[in-house]
Amino acid sequence: MSKIQADPGKHEKAPASRSHEEDRTKELPLSILTEIVQGRLPKQLLTAWPEMESEESEMLDVLLDALDKFLDKHVDPIAIDREARIPESVLDECKELGLFGLIIPEEHGGLGLGSTAYTRVLQRIGIACASLATTIGAHSSIGLKALLLFGNEKQKKRWLPDLAVGERIAAFCLTEPNAGSDAGSIQCKATPDGDGGWILDGTKSWITNGGIGGLYTVFARTPAPEGWPEKKPHLACFIVEREQEGLSIGVEEDKLGLKGSSTTEVRLEQVRVSDEQRLGTDGEGFSMALEVLNSGRLGLAGGCAGTTRDLLEKARVQASERTQFGRPIASFGLIQQKLGTMAVELYGMESLVFLMTGLVDRRARGEVQCATFLEAAAAKIYCTERLWDSCHESLQIAGGNGFMREYPYERRLRDARVNMIFEGTNEILRLMVALHCLEPLGKEIKRAIKGIKKPSRFLPSLGTLLKFQLGSVGHYSCPIQGDDPDLLASWERVDATLRAFPIAARTLLLRHGKKIFEEQEDLALLADLAQQVLVSLASFLRCYVRGKPSSMETELCSETLRRKQAQAQDLGRRIGHSSPKAHRSLVDRMQAGETCPTL
Repeated sequence: MSKIQADPGKHEKAPASRSHEEDRTKELPLSILTEIVQGRLPKQLLTAWPEMESEESEMLDVLLDALDKFLDKHVDPIAIDREARIPESVLDECKELGLFGLIIPEEHGGLGLGSTAYTRVLQRIGIACASLATTIGAHSSIGLKALLLFGNEKQKKRWLPDLAVGERIAAFCLTEPNAGSDAGSIQCKATPDGDGGWILDGTKSWITNGGIGGLYTVFARTPAPEGWPEKKPHLACFIVEREQEGLSIGVEEDKLGLKGSSTTEVRLEQVRVSDEQRLGTDGEGFSMALEVLNSGRLGLAGGCAGTTRDLLEKARVQASERTQFGRPIASFGLIQQKLGTMAVELYGMESLVFLMTGLVDRRARGEVQCATFLEAAAAKIYCTERLWDSCHESLQIAGGNGFMREYPYERRLRDARVNMIFEGTNEILRLMVALHCLEPLGKEIKRAIKGIKKPSRFLPSLGTLLKFQLGSVGHYSCPIQGDDPDLLASWERVDATLRAFPIAARTLLLRHGKKIFEEQEDLALLADLAQQVLVSLASFLRCYVRGKPSSMETELCSETLRRKQAQAQDLGRRIGHSSPKAHRSLVDRMQAGETCPTL
């Protein structure tokens, strides 16, 4: 089990008497990454591109049309950024459009959108104004999500209707001054009041929607029963209403970007709540918080893809209209390189996001059984960092204009920076993805080592260990049938990218063994390789499973696959051969008081 717990739905260990096939069944639902790292392709998840159902698609078209008109007419992102607030009139219009009830079921007054439709809406809002998208997204993706996932029917009936119409705006209160990525170390306490309720004390930091919230999802430490594992946080999740005595809100933070969104401290001093305000089971708050964060990452990734598309279009127009040396700058090779890279990365971002949101929707409809928390984390890393690259490149293409506040580029760059911190820093998520992908391989090695000691299992166990030692991984067969040359050539690139992943993972385990947890540099490289795997696979499926692609799409897909293959092979070569000793030694010396040499 990895040290970074990220799947609250983990199954218990199978009894020792179980067969290997039973063990594999026990580990369902499938994860694309954990299957690929074991040399298997989960074709049941990949034979069709997931599409929205027709009724939801039609409703989405109507909503997006109304949304576009509202955004064009009423939302001024420059004014929101400069005044550091979203006007009440804009929030009121959002309430009228149902934007605070996007994922709340219809029976509780919401629109009941699936993951794909919800992500499409966030994209449109984010293109117009990132601060507004953050406000809406924090309300739905994390603020009310614990109530939606873990609340009982009485709790949902009590709070969801007000949340759906924006009568109450939700905020997610997990982070504290000394508990960020290490959420298990939170100090906010919930003490039993002796009358069936609880008393909350503590401070939550950097809470999005803190200043405008009407309902706060608060995670607090509760007394652990005897025998509770020492290293497992004993937390509970509570719903706290704005008007409750003892709850106070700090001043608005002065931020680098997303200036229009509300970010404050939330302080709880002897806040008394009833046990009916506790969600789920006492002690399971940590896994609940992780599941909420897991479920919110695809919306953030999709929003990044939408903003990248908008930046690409603005950069294209700028490069076409700006002339230097008597010709448009779009005719120069280095500018073409920037635009081409943005287009290729956008294709990969959108492919990955909407493959995964589609699988989430298919799972909700009962069509497939699959886990997506690793893939959502990888998508969050990939899309937030590619958006940052696109902000940099589009600003560079705009030249001096890009540095001026009257143009959108500098605001886009400031707004985009926090995405790599939101909902789990990209560093923590890299470790999570890598360790969870290594977990099934670690179990396989342990089984093989035990099997060598048994005559009936000696030969197959020895074969498993030899395959690990040699880095032997078979080819992945294409999930779709066809003899089109472009399709076959493209799959060869995908296969090469996929095969680099399990080979690198085996290399890491053999090189580091039980010390793998401390080899963060190599783990990060493996997580980056996982991203190339997912983008390559998703881009291929988007191009060839959805129908006959245009020549433009074929070219985009081909270049995406070529780049992902090259990047995967480069990462594979570096994994296991990184040299952390030098930088670790330098940091140790700096921490001991030595300073960098001066001239």
